[in-house]
Amino acid sequence: MTEYLDVINKNNEITGKKTRKEIHEKGLMHKSVHVWILNEKKEVLCNLRNKNKDLFAGLWDAVFGEHLKTGENFETAAVRGIKEELGIKTNKKNLIELGINKEKQKDSEKNLFNNEFQKIFLFKTTKKINELKFQKTEIEKIKFIEINKLKEILKQEKMNFIPKNKYYLKIIKKIKTEYNL
Repeated sequence: MTEYLDVINKNNEITGKKTRKEIHEKGLMHKSVHVWILNEKKEVLCNLRNKNKDLFAGLWDAVFGEHLKTGENFETAAVRGIKEELGIKTNKKNLIELGINKEKQKDSEKNLFNNEFQKIFLFKTTKKINELKFQKTEIEKIKFIEINKLKEILKQEKMNFIPKNKYYLKIIKKIKTEYNL
């Protein structure tokens, strides 16, 4: 099934719709959500992206991202993504908004572009790793990493993460500051 996304301008206004493939080939701006998942042990749930993903395949990610479908809002996309990718049923009340990020990024290996207007959320969970049912077409592996350890891993580039360390470190700082971690 062909996935259509809203194309937006720099002011986050919808200007049309295109296929996901066309959006990434041409680097058109579109909307997405990034959900950071934190457990009671102050660990961030990280995921190894499936090797068949169109962007940044086979790399670790500290967020669970979701494109907004045509006409969908950020919160609905975040709730949908948490359910689809991890099997967790939740609602908008459980999302904590962390901010907005505008990102222009190129996957040089596949010559594709990710030009996104992202709303960032924190989702707290009490689920254990063995209780999560991740979507194998999207994710190969998941693991919790203690937030300070993740910060050091990103600073030292010890694991093969998507190349967004500055963004990740900015969000980790915000989470630690706002939630006294």
